[in-house]
Amino acid sequence: EPAEVKTPMAVERPKVPLGQASLERMAKSFAERFGSFSNQSNFANVTDLKMVMSSDMQKWADNYISKNKKPNVASVPYYGMTTKALSTDVQEFNDEGGEAVILVQTRRREAIGSTNNASELINQDILITFVKEKQAWKVDSAYWQE
Repeated sequence: EPAEVKTPMAVERPKVPLGQASLERMAKSFAERFGSFSNQSNFANVTDLKMVMSSDMQKWADNYISKNKKPNVASVPYYGMTTKALSTDVQEFNDEGGEAVILVQTRRREAIGSTNNASELINQDILITFVKEKQAWKVDSAYWQE
């Protein structure tokens, strides 16, 4: 007698829209890279992220770097910051309108003098806004919260 064919159960759809989940991952990744730097990395934390920035934020990035670039960095004591994204809080997600706002909770650690000389951990949030440019999500602003 043939085995009973079971109808596959309906797979429950994830409650988070697919686009939102990938945007949350992007926000965490952006927060970690944007928030991790040293005074010897020559603004790589900003320039490496330009490909995921909106055209407005790219202009901000160029301006920020030109204003903050200092000559002869080698003679300055080491200063660095490491950032780890912990969680996200989606405050707005409008796929059709192409706008989103995500708050990323991070834990940051400062190092002064050398990478071994690390301070205690600081919890700091960063508010990231996204816009769609040519159908692709781009970071339009990122503000560290007090």
